[in-house]
Amino acid sequence: SGRFGEHQAGVSVGGPVIKDRTFFFGLISPGVHREGPNANNSSTITIPTPDGLAALSHVPLAPGQTAENRQAILSTLSFLPEVYSSVRQYEQIIPLNVNGAVIPMGRTRIPVATPADALGAQGRVDHQLDPSDSVTYRYQYARFDAPFALSFPFTNNRFGSQFASSEEDTFSGHNLSHTRIFSPRLLNEFRFAYTSA
Repeated sequence: SGRFGEHQAGVSVGGPVIKDRTFFFGLISPGVHREGPNANNSSTITIPTPDGLAALSHVPLAPGQTAENRQAILSTLSFLPEVYSSVRQYEQIIPLNVNGAVIPMGRTRIPVATPADALGAQGRVDHQLDPSDSVTYRYQYARFDAPFALSFPFTNNRFGSQFASSEEDTFSGHNLSHTRIFSPRLLNEFRFAYTSA
């Protein structure tokens, strides 16, 4: 933990295309967020320790239980060895009695990183058809990518990135308007907009 990087850049350009008639403006702004693994980015879990997982394979069977039942449970927990490599320490070791055998359970938090990339862009073109008519086109684009989404409502961040959801959001918008001046007291503006997300 402790590593953190936030980079925001941007460039804009604008000017005439046709003198006194057509003008353009463009802006692009990428952003990069990098953060080292941090336990505060995840929730507390209680899992069998490596010794506890090994002991589960030798737990005596209770009445009505079969070796297949035990194997089904061990298969469900087969992802734990990948999680153990991310466990820095256990906050507490809790003994759990399973059919007379003591299984050590550890309470911990898995440190996870939260990288994210963003990109925003805007563009605009203004064109004067004649002294009474003008047309404007605007474009907006935004993209956000987070391989590990902390805020996504269905993400499971308790096991690090093991079952976490990623987040990819894209937005684009097109706006077209036509302005017509009929007289010093009468003006009409027509607007059309299309967005996608």
